[in-house]
Parts: sequence; C-alpha cells; structure tokens
Amino acid sequence: MLTVGGTESVHVDFRLISATSKDLNAKVETGEFREELFYRINVITIYIPSLSERREDIIPLSMHFLEKCKDKYGLSKTLSNSAINCLTKCSWPGNIRELENTIERLVLISDDYMITEDDIPNNIKSNAQNTSKTIFEQNRSLKEILAEVEKKVITESYMKYKTTTGVAKELGISQPSASVKINQYIKKSN
Repeated sequence: MLTVGGTESVHVDFRLISATSKDLNAKVETGEFREELFYRINVITIYIPSLSERREDIIPLSMHFLEKCKDKYGLSKTLSNSAINCLTKCSWPGNIRELENTIERLVLISDDYMITEDDIPNNIKSNAQNTSKTIFEQNRSLKEILAEVEKKVITESYMKYKTTTGVAKELGISQPSASVKINQYIKKSN
C-alpha cells in the first residue's frame, strides 16, 4: 500500500470487527445484503444472545449498574425483591443498554434508599406483565403450544450454530430430523 504522496509501500495489518442484530445469512438470501461482502467479512461469527434469552444475567447486571451509579452520583440505592422480579420479567428489547439506562433513571428519581416496583416506569412494568403471561392464558391446544416451543428452540439453535449438524448435536436429534425441522420452521417462513 502506498501512502499519499509517498513512493514506498507500507505494510498494513488490518482487522475488521463488525456487529449486527440482523441475520445476515437471511439478508444475503433475500438480496438485502451483498453476498461478496458477507463472505469477505464473515471469518468468525460470534453469536451473543439477547438479554431476554439470558435472564439469569439481569440481576448481576442490575447490581453492577447500581454500583456504577453509586460511583458516578454518590447515591447508594438497592432494589427490593418486587423490583427485581419486575426487572427479570421484562423482555428488554433495548438489551443491556436499556437495562443500564433504566437502573440509572431509578437511582436518580427514587426518593428512598430502597427502589421498589412502584418506582419502575410504567412501560417496563407493562412489558414485564406482557412477557410473564403464561402460554396457558392464550387458549390454545397442546399441539399448538408444543409446536411454538419447538419452533423457538429450533430457531435459536439454528441462529447459534448455522448448520443442521450443529442443531442436531445440540438438541440430541438426528441430522435429517434437524434439517426437516429447520426447513419447516425457518426456511419456509422466510
């Protein structure tokens, strides 16, 4: 590579790190993402599940953000059990950043040392209530419920491994079964 105005080549060691919340394989198939660009940048794929898929991280993250706010604002607060239950039931579409901003808002607006469910904003409470509705409240047959659960498991596994053999190994099913289910739940819906 030549530098601007230079006559000597300069070696450049360059690594590109990119991130997206979209399924680029699907985007390539539909023509929404350039195929040659995808193959140039797709060397190592790391799948990071959303916060709603790893609810066990909500409490430690909330405590971390409380400590961060304590350092930033000099305010020491804690979460009540009801507040923690509400936070863990939320689906967090904004992921960790939404959780962090919510904790910071709670620290700043709550008057007491103990942050309760009453302090949590209504949009978070309503999201938690919608998420916590059980599948039994939806008046569906067992077959429909099982199909929905199977679709969710197959889809999440396929997003993680991107291959039928990876899905089969993770779920303990045969590769042909995994292939049929992936075609049934994922490829037909695209």
